[in-house]
Amino acid sequence: MKVLFHKEIPLNYKCPRRNLLLENSGILILQQEPCKRTIYSSGNHGFMKIPFPHIQFVLGYTTCTQDGKKKFVHHGCHDGGMRVFYSKRAFSSFEEKATAAWTDFGNNGLICTPHHYDYNLNFDSLYELAMNYINVYFSLSHYVNDFWRKGGENIDDIFNGIEKRTPSFVADFQSLYVLTNETNLSRNDLFLKMIGMKSLKDSDLIDEEFNETWAMSNPIVKHILAFQSAINRK
Repeated sequence: MKVLFHKEIPLNYKCPRRNLLLENSGILILQQEPCKRTIYSSGNHGFMKIPFPHIQFVLGYTTCTQDGKKKFVHHGCHDGGMRVFYSKRAFSSFEEKATAAWTDFGNNGLICTPHHYDYNLNFDSLYELAMNYINVYFSLSHYVNDFWRKGGENIDDIFNGIEKRTPSFVADFQSLYVLTNETNLSRNDLFLKMIGMKSLKDSDLIDEEFNETWAMSNPIVKHILAFQSAINRK
């Protein structure tokens, strides 16, 4: 699993639903290599082992402090918690092409999960938060279309079938950032400033393995937290 992009900005928002002071707002984009996964089909096919292409997980979260410790707050679809996209190739620039996940075209990749999986969950690390998002995604009941189910091992053939049927869902990576912001109504301006679409450049792509060590020591997060602390001290 690779990190493609990660950033946090100060939020300082009192969430009435959770009765929490949400301190920072963050976005994390991870990329998983092609693999075969056994998933459950929502049709009449039951459990199926099918090939996946490169998968991009776009994860939104916030942070708070509880008992003196930083916590990472999980969000459901109403706060744009998780979007999933597929691509033929690994991303090396922001011009690479991707599609919304083939199971979730109608939601621009936004994943709605049963709320007993995600409501009011806080995690001790960004790594734990991300792994929960991803494990929940693969445990859902998925719609498997014919191009995917009958495409065999050739991912290019599956993509060609998808693109012919739904060409409007194929976009470059810059567009993924636009999609990420469509339903974040309450924090839309903050997310736009955080992502800074016009200033994105290929050097913003992070190409490191995502693991607990990375999640705990990421320099972007550390610098932002130090900056926020300095502001608070005036």
